[in-house]
Amino acid sequence: MSDGHLRAGEPQLLAFISSVMDEELAPARECVEQTLGRAPFLLAWAFEHTPASAQDVREAYLEKVRRSAFVFWLVGSRTTDPVIKEVGEALACQRRLIVLILPTEHRDEATMKLLEQVRPHVKYRELTSAEDLAAEVDSAVSDEISRALADLPGMSRAARLDELGRASRARCVERWQVAGVDTTLALAMAHELGIGAAPAQALPSEERPLRVLGGDMGVGKSLAGERYHQEAIAAQLQDASAPAPVYLRARDIDGDLQAKALQACEGLGDPRQQGAIVVLDGIDEPGAGAASELLSQARVLAAGWPATRVLLSSRPLSAIEHAQELVHLQQLGEAEASALVGRVAGIAVTTGTHAGWPENLRQAIRLPLFAVLLGGYLRRNNGAVPASRGELLRSLVELAIGRVDADVTPLLRRLAILSLRRGGGPVPEADVLAGEDPGLIEGTRLVVRRDRTLVFPLIVLAQWFAAESLIAGEPAPQELIADPAGLESWRYPLAIAVGTYSYAQVSALLGPLAAAHGGFASQVVEEGLAKWSQSEDMTPPPALQCAEEIRSACEAWLQGAASLKQLFCPLVRDGQLAPTGTHVDGAWLTTGWYAGPRQLPGVNELPAGGFVALLAPGGSELDDWANIHGARPGRQAAWAWRWSFEQLRAALQAQLKARTLRLIDGPLADAEIWAAVCSLMSLSFMHDEVISIQPISDAIPDDAELLLLADGRRVLVRGVAAALRAKLAEGIDTLEPPFPGPDQGPGGWVWSGWSEQRMLERTQAGFTAAIHGYEWLAAGQLRSLAPWMQTAATLPAVLHGYLNPGDPTRGFEGGPTIAWWLEALPAEESSRVEIEIEHEDRREEQHAMFIEQARRGRALRTRQRAWLDSTSHTSVLEVFSLFSAQEVVYDWLWNDLKRIRWVDGNLGERPRT
Repeated sequence: MSDGHLRAGEPQLLAFISSVMDEELAPARECVEQTLGRAPFLLAWAFEHTPASAQDVREAYLEKVRRSAFVFWLVGSRTTDPVIKEVGEALACQRRLIVLILPTEHRDEATMKLLEQVRPHVKYRELTSAEDLAAEVDSAVSDEISRALADLPGMSRAARLDELGRASRARCVERWQVAGVDTTLALAMAHELGIGAAPAQALPSEERPLRVLGGDMGVGKSLAGERYHQEAIAAQLQDASAPAPVYLRARDIDGDLQAKALQACEGLGDPRQQGAIVVLDGIDEPGAGAASELLSQARVLAAGWPATRVLLSSRPLSAIEHAQELVHLQQLGEAEASALVGRVAGIAVTTGTHAGWPENLRQAIRLPLFAVLLGGYLRRNNGAVPASRGELLRSLVELAIGRVDADVTPLLRRLAILSLRRGGGPVPEADVLAGEDPGLIEGTRLVVRRDRTLVFPLIVLAQWFAAESLIAGEPAPQELIADPAGLESWRYPLAIAVGTYSYAQVSALLGPLAAAHGGFASQVVEEGLAKWSQSEDMTPPPALQCAEEIRSACEAWLQGAASLKQLFCPLVRDGQLAPTGTHVDGAWLTTGWYAGPRQLPGVNELPAGGFVALLAPGGSELDDWANIHGARPGRQAAWAWRWSFEQLRAALQAQLKARTLRLIDGPLADAEIWAAVCSLMSLSFMHDEVISIQPISDAIPDDAELLLLADGRRVLVRGVAAALRAKLAEGIDTLEPPFPGPDQGPGGWVWSGWSEQRMLERTQAGFTAAIHGYEWLAAGQLRSLAPWMQTAATLPAVLHGYLNPGDPTRGFEGGPTIAWWLEALPAEESSRVEIEIEHEDRREEQHAMFIEQARRGRALRTRQRAWLDSTSHTSVLEVFSLFSAQEVVYDWLWNDLKRIRWVDGNLGERPRT
């Protein structure tokens, strides 16, 4: 049975259909033939198609089995000897045997025996109804066709494009099936190209050839990439000169993105001449370091090949959060979410139905993945509504495991762990099964088996089972702690565990991790524990239990950030955690930290009324309690971990915003002293004459921390008096300006007093002081968190910079600017600054240098390579202030801490002095 679309000489694939010749299977055989016939290069064959020939009839049809790319066995109630021989021949010749088990009341002994024989070696589906047959056949062909075509020389461009299209739709169908969508609906949705397509403004264009689709897990980034890929396939089917469609997974890229894309274009044209439409899915999966590298390579690819567009997808990552190509994929609107839930559930979801669901569930289904999961849940549970997104996943997993008459959980957990260590990719089945029947794990329908490998089509399922494994103690917390370089693979499983298990279970896992790697645990908590609930239906534990849980979590956080303890005032006093107080009023919890003179136990109940007492007229019962905070903890059992972390974070933020670090004790001492003295004397940043020390030393009280001047300015002088006396004791009686001052007459702008060369000298000196000051902080007060901080982990480094002095004729817009980045150096070298003047726009050349130097630098940081990324900075030159070097240090510190979630929001302006 041939297809009219085949061209003369074009390669064909043979598909053999094996079944008993009776009325029972006739509709199924016809359905299979029609489905296979839609492929333009696929030839379906069955025994009755064997033409008259002198050849023995048994040899004739068995020869067709041997030549076939696919052999379909339609399993009914009985099996004849010819069918047994056909199936046996397929196994002997290692043909792709696809078994479709049709519903029937009973099967004969020969059928059952043959099924037992083939199960370990084939792909099979047990259909619940005959209506699912067409969808199953189409899905099976899509799944297998790429491997069959890979073995076929001379495949035409049309066949290659058809292969790509089928593979793309199959990936869509796989994900929906795993999420609980029935096969027929999944196939129908895969063919509706509008489902999941990203809006035009989120996709690459001529003006913006590179786009990064960002968004939370389940927002539809991968599906949007598939739809964009399918559009590119359709475009080249219509016009052979159109850019070649390329689909790649980030986890499969080993080093060179361009080489991999070029390889994927084989048979579709030369992308160096006609361009390519490249989709690179999941750049977050191999880790932040790899994501940064892939983003850099994608920029080169988009700019290097003509008519080329590149679409990347990623979950939120520090490596991409400031990328100009980033666009956030929008969540579904309420109506869209309801419609998707209803379609999967097979019911009408009205406005009233939607409004009756819990708020957290209404928010969850704005992510398409959870809308699909909810639809499947409602269909299976007669409209019953789950409590959370965690319950949705748990329900799906329990349903899948229930399909198999054995305990497959250990296998699924083992697969999850091995897969995550491969960036979510396939795992050789022998590494997982250890002799077990592969049908067990495949029977859950959560896992796909291909070429003797196993993979979770939905990465969230791999993460779910890995989270289960973590809670069960495999690997143990100490194993995770001992391998900081491998922690990145566990980020999302840890987040799922933290968000779905009990306080005790989470504490057993997170406590040791927070104490050892506070800079990593903070990111897990931010990801796994939602912000405070707005629902009133969850009452917190008793007040003293709340206080105990918060305090216990705080102690672990403080171990993980021990070197910063003095910055957590007033939660920490004299190096110890202050007494904790709590008050529970319905769903509302109020906490505070005791700052008074009495000796109190570690955990206490706040005075009656809690937060309300603080607002009461004339109320003074809370006067001795600091950092009073009230909220509804919400549903997640481990809420105390986030509550305690946010309390510490708020205290740290306040200290940094106030600029209270003791920089005077390190390499920035001269800059700190000079700035304080000039502030006291009302001298500007342009002052460049020496200052006599003795009068200033005499004017500052020995124990002064802060001086309030008559004009309202506040000057931090902590340590200044002692430093000045130390200089006098060494025979130094004047202060020298730490940075070069102006060398020409003043003008209309702050930078006008500096010639180009003098401006370069000031910039070089300021950044040199900053980099050494930050290095000192990283080795001292920041050392607890420094291993997880971007800039701190990069040091020692060379700061490469290009200073553009600007154009005086353009006024403010013509002011000086600087472009710079850090390149990591070997640990034994010292940091240095290399800045040069550059008048011309050489951004492309500078960017190429940045990429190469960043790659070399990351190669030196093997422990941080999984998450370390590099960023180039371009900004107005800000070296014209008394505290310019110090502000660079605070800016670096804030950005470092923000990446690991130890601060939030913006640093803000320095307090006026």
